[in-house]
Amino acid sequence: MKNRIFLSRFTITAALTVFVATISACTEARFEATPELKEGSKETAAVPAPQPTPAPAPAPVPPSAPTLEVSESFTQTQDSNKVDILIIDDNSESMEIKQRKMGDRFVSFISGIKDLDYQIGITTTDVSGQGSSGSGYATDGRLVTYVGSKINIVTPSTIDADLLFRNTIRRDETIDCSQRTRFPYCPSANEQPLKAMIMAIDERFKANAGFFRAGADLAVVVLSDEDEMSDGSSSLMTRPYMVTDAFQAAFVDGKRLMVHGIIIVPGDQKCLTDQRATSGTGHFGRQVASLAKVTGGRTYSICDQDYGKNLSSISKDVRQLVASFELKSEPLDPANVDVTLTPLAKIKWKIQGRFLIFDTPPDAGTRIDVRYIAK
Repeated sequence: MKNRIFLSRFTITAALTVFVATISACTEARFEATPELKEGSKETAAVPAPQPTPAPAPAPVPPSAPTLEVSESFTQTQDSNKVDILIIDDNSESMEIKQRKMGDRFVSFISGIKDLDYQIGITTTDVSGQGSSGSGYATDGRLVTYVGSKINIVTPSTIDADLLFRNTIRRDETIDCSQRTRFPYCPSANEQPLKAMIMAIDERFKANAGFFRAGADLAVVVLSDEDEMSDGSSSLMTRPYMVTDAFQAAFVDGKRLMVHGIIIVPGDQKCLTDQRATSGTGHFGRQVASLAKVTGGRTYSICDQDYGKNLSSISKDVRQLVASFELKSEPLDPANVDVTLTPLAKIKWKIQGRFLIFDTPPDAGTRIDVRYIAK
């Protein structure tokens, strides 16, 4: 029995020891918690130090685009200084003064191309078909005969070319048309210069035979105070892409086309207002302006008092047309294009878009080597 009592006490004592140890352990764990701060205390709780934000991984660097070095060669041919120039003259009744101004400054135009092998022909914006029977004034794209002569093409060898042009760009059917004192009726007021271009090309083997020469570039100058089919709103009108498509179909790669316009420049409200005040009609030449843009040409104001500067500028562009070469690609840096002429010749040149343009055409037979980095 004593042994049992001893064992019980031992068991109780051990249990109490474990219980006390457990309480002690729990108490120590509770005191490790952050003590509460009394109001007004200067002590602060321990705040973990902020961890530094890891730097973002650098963005991957895209591989640089490969550079393409292009080498091209051209040979200047005998035809390289040839250009055919088509003047499309608005012969409606509102155009008398404008025709006169262009005729008075024609010398400014031909003086800028005097060393080129040029041909100049004139047709009108009247493509109504009324002229085919001889009863009207429509030209339907056919070149008119120069007044006082039997020719329809002016060349550098034509005697009195300036006089012939002045007398012909001023159309008899336009002068005093509204009074109807000289003619039974007026030319068509439904101007169609773009359609006239296509019809002129279509006549290249008939009425206009000899004008569109093989290897000669084509420059077109439109003089008009209205748009295609007068206001450029008809769904039936000829559009710029129709002209370029017709040109490409007719000549493939044998020619280049550049169109200029002496027109009411789109957006020039003052010119439009003035033209309507003096002539009773007028519209922005949007279709001509669009065609000029896509062919590398320019537009000039029909309201300018003196056309001399405009015609001189057009002649310079015509020179560039025959003295330029179209590259396969546009150079990345026009300043780093290498041009070599063989035989060697000192001729200034510039890069404009995809074109290499010389100040004057190199001599026939000259080899032109071009090296550049393409865009």
